[in-house]
Amino acid sequence: MRNFASILLILTGISLSLYGQDSHALFIKNDGQWSSDFNYRLRLNSGDVFFEDNGYTISLHNADDFHHHHDEPGPKSKQEELLKRHVVKVKFLYANPFPQIQGAAKRSFYHNYLLGNDPSQWRASVPVYQQLNYLDLYPGVNVRFRGKGGNLKYDFHLAPHADPRLLQMQYQGADMLSINKGHLLIQTSLGTLQEFIPEAYQVIKGQKINIPCSYTLVNHIVKFKLGPYNPEHELIIDPELVFSSFSGSSIDNWGFTATFDHEGNLYAGGITFGLGYPTSPGAYQEIYKGGDVDMSISKFSALGDTLLYSTYVGGTDNDVPHSLVVDDDNQLFILGNTGSSNYPVSGQALQANFNGGPPLALRFMRFNHGSDIVVTKLSADGTKVMASTFLGGTENDGLNTGIFQNYGDNCRGEIIYADNKVYLISNTRSNHIPLPNALNDSIQGDQDALVVCLQNDLSSIVWGTYFGGLGDDAGYSIKPDQGNKVVIGGATRSNDIDISPQAHTPNAQGSIDGYLAVFNRLNGNLTASTYVGTSDQDQAFLIDIDKFNNLYVLGQTEGQMTMSAGIYGTPNSRQFIKKFDMNLATEIWSTTIGSGQAKDDLVPTAFLVDECFNIYLSGWNGQSNVLTNGGPPQGNTLNLPLTSDALQSSTDGSDFYFMVLERDAKSLAYATYFGGTSNEHVDGGTSRFDPHGTIYQAVCAGCSLESFPVTPGVVSETNNSNNCNLGAIKLDFEATVRAKPEIDFMNDTDTICDTLFVQLSNKSINAQVFEWDFGNGLTSSEEEPTTFYDNFGTYTIRLIATDTICDIADTNFIEVVHDTGIFLESGFTSEYIGCDSEFRALFTNTSTGSQAYQWDFGDGDFSQETEPEHLFQDTGLYIVSLTAINVKCNKSETFVDTLVFQDTSSIPDPLVEVSLCGDGSVDIALDNDRRRYRYSWDFGNGVTEEKRYPSYRYQEPGVYTVSVDINDTV
Repeated sequence: MRNFASILLILTGISLSLYGQDSHALFIKNDGQWSSDFNYRLRLNSGDVFFEDNGYTISLHNADDFHHHHDEPGPKSKQEELLKRHVVKVKFLYANPFPQIQGAAKRSFYHNYLLGNDPSQWRASVPVYQQLNYLDLYPGVNVRFRGKGGNLKYDFHLAPHADPRLLQMQYQGADMLSINKGHLLIQTSLGTLQEFIPEAYQVIKGQKINIPCSYTLVNHIVKFKLGPYNPEHELIIDPELVFSSFSGSSIDNWGFTATFDHEGNLYAGGITFGLGYPTSPGAYQEIYKGGDVDMSISKFSALGDTLLYSTYVGGTDNDVPHSLVVDDDNQLFILGNTGSSNYPVSGQALQANFNGGPPLALRFMRFNHGSDIVVTKLSADGTKVMASTFLGGTENDGLNTGIFQNYGDNCRGEIIYADNKVYLISNTRSNHIPLPNALNDSIQGDQDALVVCLQNDLSSIVWGTYFGGLGDDAGYSIKPDQGNKVVIGGATRSNDIDISPQAHTPNAQGSIDGYLAVFNRLNGNLTASTYVGTSDQDQAFLIDIDKFNNLYVLGQTEGQMTMSAGIYGTPNSRQFIKKFDMNLATEIWSTTIGSGQAKDDLVPTAFLVDECFNIYLSGWNGQSNVLTNGGPPQGNTLNLPLTSDALQSSTDGSDFYFMVLERDAKSLAYATYFGGTSNEHVDGGTSRFDPHGTIYQAVCAGCSLESFPVTPGVVSETNNSNNCNLGAIKLDFEATVRAKPEIDFMNDTDTICDTLFVQLSNKSINAQVFEWDFGNGLTSSEEEPTTFYDNFGTYTIRLIATDTICDIADTNFIEVVHDTGIFLESGFTSEYIGCDSEFRALFTNTSTGSQAYQWDFGDGDFSQETEPEHLFQDTGLYIVSLTAINVKCNKSETFVDTLVFQDTSSIPDPLVEVSLCGDGSVDIALDNDRRRYRYSWDFGNGVTEEKRYPSYRYQEPGVYTVSVDINDTV
């Protein structure tokens, strides 16, 4: 097995802190997604700035009021739940009440706001900008806002002769304003804002000329005092507002879930915090109600260098994504939970109304009106809700509050797509949710797992069931097999769940056991089930199925799991992997993995068994689990096994960990840590491996300004929030067969005449047999063959790479465009004067790709010179052709042009006189004669003659009329 080939690491910056998606401030246009009366919004590290017609409003808050919800265990006192806020309004006095406000430096991506259950209020493709301009705020005065170094930068641009005395800014809501050493200090209950000493300057003849400038302050009204300047030129006044004295960011974006599509794009789901538009200036407190969290869904390109969209989904209360999956059309399904009665649902929704439940408090948020499961389907561009529904009863649904051993276990569950249907597993405390074909149509204990198969449009349930017993039961994972079955896994405190007679373990073993159950996915009939566990606590977190329909489960144990002979493992470890047959009657093998120190090493987040039976897993542990969940103090990632080619061989004990076991767990193929100095974790949800073994992992990263490793050139290389950002990891382990044809067009192609010769490179991995189809009628089984193309055109090369050990194959394509032959071209230009009496022409040869030439001048003469000079015989039109010949390739091309020599003299003037000899003969003279003229004379007595100068003598005296017919033969 080779090392991984590529790694993609992104700090998404979806928190929309000052630097939002990347290293630039983002001014978000209010297209109606926010009902309040402002035009643009800028989310800052310590609050928000709302831009109105006549000024802007700065809404600040104490970031620590948010941080403790994420970092500290245990219940909070009433006093601790107060959020401290302070609002400062800046009004431009006596300004244009309706200036033109325009975003500038538009970003390539967009935001979608699918908020609330009124589709008319949803907004898609909302533009975001790096700059905001107020035009004609005062006569001849524009204002430009932008971000700089984490601060709000703005400057006034005054046209020639504009009056700077018009600029007046009134500050409302500040505790005190003062000027200290030239700086404007704006004191609030949360800290002091500082505006740097303003800079004023003019640019005259390319030179920057600084102008003395200072603040003046009277009754909370700020003006600018300027020194002498040239009123004939533009004047710029350039202050800077600094927020750096504030402690942190509430605009966190926590990482929950990730998935992929068929093009290798990465979808990351999390929650984004943000407070609403303030209604009055000054300091105040409000009780944190937990209604400031929406789902944030971001789609990144396969290389991570482009943000394709960000979509915000939710209502007026908290909304959390647990699991993501795409269908065949790259439409994204979201499984989550909501406390919002106005969560967006579609017209054909299975359940259009929010049922909610009793108030519910988790360690990091509250659901004041209870919680329902939600399932939402987004369009491929993230701009539309294609389908969406609530799912739940009158108690709380979608949250695991009965069994949670790890931080994030509250938000476990999974959604999958198969057979054009949607399958999900989640958790419920509600009784009598309508479930057709149910094994159990009512809840068995306080909390049960809920298994549901939905139609693609989320309009109805095909089948569904409660699964559980008299104790608490939790549903974590669901997978389809190669046939018509679907398997679920989870944890249970019940000793009476539905267990099949042939079960490997028919009875509960400890206080908490894992379980596995197999259903017919056509009708929901239970076909097999078993407990999984020891006499201690055990949970079955993630499951997968191989191509022969064997079932694998990854979980945690506090007991002593069996270890099969010949299988890789580490004794005395607290993570287990088991392999069962689909009847759950036979345990094929079992092992434990980890540090061997009887401590919780990993909280599982993703799991895969590929077509070659390699086993992949992802997990994390550390201080976020210990402190936030009150977990065992020894829970960490220390001392886990690594391979020599590990991407990261050290850990601070709070990192992610990736492992690959080779072919049916025979050996350790690859293992590495991944993380920085922060406590990397997820706040819930699932991530995924694609079928090739590439991990798409969501991470809550960079918290408290600690580090998180990223790769160059991605959407955001920095955490621009002062707390957490959703990090996204795409890591290719290259453990399965991968067809990868390549062509080095600079070095591996050659063109001879019109034939393109191509040397193929083969970068495939884990393959032994190759089948090439070059698209030109030729094929090859060589590893790196050569082919050729005689005719111009576009050709598709197909490579099928086969792993004969695993009997699996992969296919890939590469395109060749042949348009670079010799391009033989014939051509010439001619230089001549049409009225030249010598009829001389000079020819310049413009042919390319040729070595020999044949000229035909159209007058019966020929030449093989490269650039001949030719004398034509007379006036007239001549068709000249040049045939250019490529001797090497025996190829020729002909070019034709026309030359015209014209006679500019008068027509011939014949003169006929009687000869002085007196014998009846006549004398004939011709003026303007030309050789090409032919003459036909008629002497008026019936005698004609066709000569230029005929000799004629009249026999009889008389008067005769002589005529001549002149024919220009050219």
